[in-house]
Amino acid sequence: MKNIRKKLLCYVLTAVMLLTAWTPAYASSQAHDSLPEEEPAQETQPDNDSRDSLSLDCQLLLTQEDDTHQSVILEMGDTSTVMEKAVLSYQDGDGEIHTAEAEEIVENYAAFLLDLPGEGVTRTFLSIVTTVGGQDIETGLQPEEEMDTLSIDEEQAAEIIGDTENQTDTENLSEEELDYVNQTVVTKEGEDGLTASDISEVLQSEAAPASMSRSALSAPKAGDKAGTFTVVLDPGHGGMDGGAEYTFSDGTKFVESQLTLKIANYVKEALAAYPEIQVYMTRTGDTYLPDLEERVAIGVEKNADIFVSLHLNSADSEKAHGVEILVPRTGRYNNDVAEDANQLASNILDNLVALGLYNRGLKYKDSANGTKYPDGSKADYYGIIRNCMEQGLPGVIVEHAFLSGTEDKKFLDSEEDLKKLGQADAKGIAQYFNLESSNNPNNNLNGWKQVNNKWYFYKDGQKLTGWQYIYGKWYYLNSSGIMQTGWQFISGKWYYLESSGAMAEGWKKLGNTWYYLTPGNGAMVNGWQKIGSEWYYFNGSGAMQTGWLLLDGKWYYLNGSGARAKGWITLGKTRYYLNPETGVMSVNWNLIDGKWYYFNASGASLTGWQYISGKWYYLESDGAMAEGWKKLGKTWYYLTPGNGAMKTGWYLVGNTWYYSDSSGAMKTGWQKIGGKWYYLNSSGAMAEGWLKLGKTWYYLTPGNGAMKTGWYLVGNTWYYSDSSGAMLTGWQKIGGKWYYMNSSGAMLTGWQKIGGKSYFFDNSGVWIEHPAQGWQLENGNWYYIGANGYHTGWLLNGGKWYYMDSTGKMLTGWQTVGGKTYYLLSSGAMVSGCYYTVDGITYTFTQSGESLGNIDEYPGYKIMGTSSVTADQMVKYFAASKQAYPAEVLAKGGAPDIKTFCQIFLEECQTEGVKAEVAFTQAMKETGWLQYGGDVKIEQFNFAGLGATGGGVPGLSFADVRTGIRAQVQHLKAYASRDNLVQTCVDPRFTYVTRYSSPFVEWLGIPDNPFGGGWAAGKNYGSSLIGMITTLKSM
Repeated sequence: MKNIRKKLLCYVLTAVMLLTAWTPAYASSQAHDSLPEEEPAQETQPDNDSRDSLSLDCQLLLTQEDDTHQSVILEMGDTSTVMEKAVLSYQDGDGEIHTAEAEEIVENYAAFLLDLPGEGVTRTFLSIVTTVGGQDIETGLQPEEEMDTLSIDEEQAAEIIGDTENQTDTENLSEEELDYVNQTVVTKEGEDGLTASDISEVLQSEAAPASMSRSALSAPKAGDKAGTFTVVLDPGHGGMDGGAEYTFSDGTKFVESQLTLKIANYVKEALAAYPEIQVYMTRTGDTYLPDLEERVAIGVEKNADIFVSLHLNSADSEKAHGVEILVPRTGRYNNDVAEDANQLASNILDNLVALGLYNRGLKYKDSANGTKYPDGSKADYYGIIRNCMEQGLPGVIVEHAFLSGTEDKKFLDSEEDLKKLGQADAKGIAQYFNLESSNNPNNNLNGWKQVNNKWYFYKDGQKLTGWQYIYGKWYYLNSSGIMQTGWQFISGKWYYLESSGAMAEGWKKLGNTWYYLTPGNGAMVNGWQKIGSEWYYFNGSGAMQTGWLLLDGKWYYLNGSGARAKGWITLGKTRYYLNPETGVMSVNWNLIDGKWYYFNASGASLTGWQYISGKWYYLESDGAMAEGWKKLGKTWYYLTPGNGAMKTGWYLVGNTWYYSDSSGAMKTGWQKIGGKWYYLNSSGAMAEGWLKLGKTWYYLTPGNGAMKTGWYLVGNTWYYSDSSGAMLTGWQKIGGKWYYMNSSGAMLTGWQKIGGKSYFFDNSGVWIEHPAQGWQLENGNWYYIGANGYHTGWLLNGGKWYYMDSTGKMLTGWQTVGGKTYYLLSSGAMVSGCYYTVDGITYTFTQSGESLGNIDEYPGYKIMGTSSVTADQMVKYFAASKQAYPAEVLAKGGAPDIKTFCQIFLEECQTEGVKAEVAFTQAMKETGWLQYGGDVKIEQFNFAGLGATGGGVPGLSFADVRTGIRAQVQHLKAYASRDNLVQTCVDPRFTYVTRYSSPFVEWLGIPDNPFGGGWAAGKNYGSSLIGMITTLKSM
């Protein structure tokens, strides 16, 4: 037997025994002891497997943990129940389900000792199987939300024990009650090592006497100890948050936080008269609590039964007056809590109004920003109200009066008046708990009273009538005050009142019929109702329906539990599908989980071949519509993807054509369709293009597959097939003319050697016995027939070049041959050795006809343009040559030094738009850095060899240096530009130059010039200048 720590388990046992006297803590709530009949437990939602089985209610489930173990105590059934065995099922998180047998059983109590769950793992109690009278009875312990729940911690349990041991705290108990408490409390004192026998001893303590009735109490809430109620008062604002403030003309000043604290203290003082009530306050001084959730958290921490937030109103006008209480809206999330809060507020409001305050009523307000409760319903606006609702704690905000109102000023301007407000709040709270103050002399009749077998309920000596909320349940007392039972038609609605008089809520089985009574108001429902996650249908008399149901022309199926079926169901051998959202039985076509199904008028899912709306469909054994290829027996069928309709005739699948006859059977082999022959291979695919069967070739038109006969063109080649489609070869006489097809079937043209002899066939393939030579125009195209037939490739004819393709056809326009681009005129003649404009763009063509591309995009170094060097750079460049400047001779020509010489070059080049770096480097190259030594002499002032043709010819002479330089610059401009000269021409050879024949430095050498012209005869002449220019520009 495992040991447990006594000081922990004793709290649980103490709570068990105390709560046995007062209230169950985790169970369906019980009727008060003095009602005429025992109130039956609340029916649960119907289920086929559990309606007629034996049941045993769990009245109480308490747990307590120490460092290593968790103790669990359950009370089952009632005092007449004697359990022989008990097995508890539980689950930790999503793990496996465990079972544990009770450590000890005493009558209807069972105690279990379990290992603790892992850290952060939630333990769920699932069910308990008890053995009573030799029969096993299973009781579900879920869902917990249908049970009252009590949670006590070690400190609270200690307070319970301490309170029951303290004589001053038990002075209000009767002698019999006090004796009972003394017998059942296990104190904190004593040795460790409590065992199962200790549990048994405690559990076997004297049962609670029947006289300990709860007739004077409402359904108890979980407080600090059994039979007490915990109230948390929340004085609004505080500290740096003074709340509303107002100063009247007479100097009277009210600060909300100060008044609410005073009122709260008076409420606490007044509630001290009720020993059953324990009061806590969120603040006891002028302290600041910034978070509303923190305030509510205090109520949760104290296990409060109610949370009362105390405030005062304020307005711009001094005429505003009266009391109002802010409450949660009922009829939605945590409705029971909301109703309790409204009842509490009504009690407090009545007492405040009795002081003379104007009644502004109960007020609620919904969230303005869309905030929702966990169940998806709209949340309340006020933070205190909303947080209390989420914690399951009845909470209200009491706006006692307007501290800014002249009429309400008299309720706030003295301690005596503030005390009255506090006393009124306290009285309303006490009334909510149905308590009488111990010093209240009014002992009028209260509670239930039976007269002549009829039950009445009294309050302050007055007999109540109509609907009354008593001890957490609703009762209906007729105009005579008599408690009603059974079916009652009240204000246009049916209600069922148990034999105890309590209004039934939720599921109710009467005889063999189930009914559902709206939780919260008890009204019998009819029509469609969503209960939990399922839909049910109740007829006009409220009876739950099962089986097939026809409503508004639509069929529904309600299973044995009454829940509306959804999705697939099978009845007998027939499958049906009910819409998952509406439950409506499906007919005709329906798309379900990505597949199509067909249902006849009775809703049955069909299978096999079905003829629907003029089309055939195949439905699989599960009813799903087949799509795509389907083989049945030895026959293939094609069912249109997306709609499933069986295909007949021609149809395209992917990129392949197929043919099915009128029965849908896919065809293969030769088929004559629409007067044309087609070949369908073994897969049914229509053949296209060349097809060889045996030794015979056939050609089937690509795209439509029709077999070709007669002449037909494939690519650029002609073929001929006879009427059977067989391709012919060799000599063939067709239409009175002879043709020759080679072994591949291709018709030949031009000169061909056949059998050792030469034959000529024209472009149409006809054999020409005596062919003519020269240019021939055939079908709009020019051909040149030579001695060997059609000429192909380049042809030089009449001094011009032409180009014929492989068939001999003369080409025109742009053509690329051997990786080079050429342009052929409309006459076929090749453009060469010139500039030629095509479509507005000027191209350069070499003497061989090759296009060098757009002249404007050629990457050469242009002669014309802005100079890139200065005179100083030219001076430095000359100095770098280490050659002496011939000053003596050149001074006579006007250039006494190199600087003057270079400046003249720069000026002359700038005038004509020639780049100075080109002209200067050319002069240095031609004169050997002004050293001469050839046919030209320095005193000629000829700096570029103009007119010097070799063989001792000295060339041209000029009057001075500037004239000689100008002649050179003008000669360069003649080669590089079509523009006119700016200055008078001094170059006698200017007119001999082909203008614009060398716009680039690289073209100045005749071998490098695309037109065969140029300045100098040497190859790479221009390239050498480019190297000199690069050096010059770097100076």
